[in-house]
Amino acid sequence: MALTNICSRFRERSSYCWLHTTLVISIFCILTWCASPVRAQQVTGDIVGTVVDATGGVIPNASVEVKNLGTEEKRTAKSNEQGEFTFNLLQPGQYSVDVDAAGFRSFVQSGIDLTVGERFRVNARLEIGQANEKIVVTTEAAALQTDDSTLQAVVESKAVEELPLNGRNFVQLAQIVPGANEGPSHSAASGGGGADFRPSSALVVNGQSDVQNNYMLDGTDNNERLLGLLGVRTSVDAIAEVNVMTGQYTAELGRTSGGVVNIITKSGTDEFHGSAYEFLRNEDLDAKDFFVLPGTKPPLKQNQFGGSIGGAIRKGKTFFFADFEGFRQVEGQPKLLTVPTLQEEKNLDFTDVGGGVLDKATLDPIALQYFALYPAPNRAGVANNYASASVQRRMSRA
Repeated sequence: MALTNICSRFRERSSYCWLHTTLVISIFCILTWCASPVRAQQVTGDIVGTVVDATGGVIPNASVEVKNLGTEEKRTAKSNEQGEFTFNLLQPGQYSVDVDAAGFRSFVQSGIDLTVGERFRVNARLEIGQANEKIVVTTEAAALQTDDSTLQAVVESKAVEELPLNGRNFVQLAQIVPGANEGPSHSAASGGGGADFRPSSALVVNGQSDVQNNYMLDGTDNNERLLGLLGVRTSVDAIAEVNVMTGQYTAELGRTSGGVVNIITKSGTDEFHGSAYEFLRNEDLDAKDFFVLPGTKPPLKQNQFGGSIGGAIRKGKTFFFADFEGFRQVEGQPKLLTVPTLQEEKNLDFTDVGGGVLDKATLDPIALQYFALYPAPNRAGVANNYASASVQRRMSRA
C-alpha cells in the first residue's frame, strides 16, 4: 500500500514538473521569437524621406508624423540637420505622413501602401504660409525602387483576396511574379507523390530547382529540410501579402539559389472584420473519366471550409486576428487492371494467351483458392480488362 502511494505521488509530481517545464520552455520560445531581429527585418517596412523648402533647401527640426490608417497607431520624429527622417519597423498597411514646420504650410501625403521589406520614400516640399494651410499629396506607385537593391515583387492584399486560386492554393500567387513559374509535375512538391499530398507547392525561380526555395512565414523559417518542401500551409483569408524575392538577397536570408517566399499574415485593425466560406465539389458536378465503366462514376466529395475574424481589443493599442480552414476529400481514382478471363478462371484454359490447359488435380489447393480471389473481368479482352476505382481520403487543417 505504501509503495502504491509513493508511485502515485511520483507520477503526479512528474506530471506537474513536465507541465511546468513545458510551460517555461514555451514562454521562453515565444519571447525569443518575438524579440528576434531577423523576424523584424522580414515582416516590416520603412518610410524615409527629406524635408525641403520651395527652393530645395533642407529644413531641419521639422515635425514628422506617420500614421497607420488601419490601427490609428502614430509615430513622430524630427528631421535632422540634413532634413532627413526615418521610420523603421513599420507593419505593412496603409499610412499617411504629416510634416509641419514653423512658417510653412503643412504637408500631408496619404494613401501610402507600405509592403513588407519596402523602403518607401516621401519627399516633402514645404511652401511658405500658415500652419493651418495644408498641401495634400496623393501617393502614386514609384516607378523604381532606389533604396533597396533586392529584386522582389509583392502580391498585395487586394490581389490575394480577388485573384482566383484553384483549391485556395496560395503558392499560385508566388508563381505570377516575374522570374517565377510553376514547377515540374513530377516533383516531390507536386501534390501527387508520396511525400506531400497537399495541393502543389512546386515553384521554380530563375530556372533553379523547385526544392531550392526558402519559404518563410512572418519572417520565420517555414521549410521541411529533408526534401525542401513547404512547411505550414496558411489559409488565404489569413494572408495580408506575399513577398517574393528573386535575387540580390540581403545577408540574413542566404541558403537558397531559388526564390524567397515570405508570407505575411494579417493582424487586427480598429474595425471588426471577418469571413466565412465553404467550397464544394462532388461527382454530380464533374465529368466522367474516360476509363470508367459506362453507367458508373467514382465517388468525389470535397469540402473546403473555414473563416476568420479580427478586430481591436483596445482601439489603437491591442488587436487580434484568428482563422481556421478545413479540407475534407473522398475521391475515387479510376484504374485499369488485368485479371484472368472467364475461361482462364473457370476452366484453367490459358490458350487465349498462348498457353495450355492446366490439370486442376496437379495444382496446390491453396494456390487455387488464391487464384479464385481475382474478380471477374468487366471489360473485353485479355489485358486491361478490369476497371475499378480505389477510394483515397485526404484531410488537412490550416
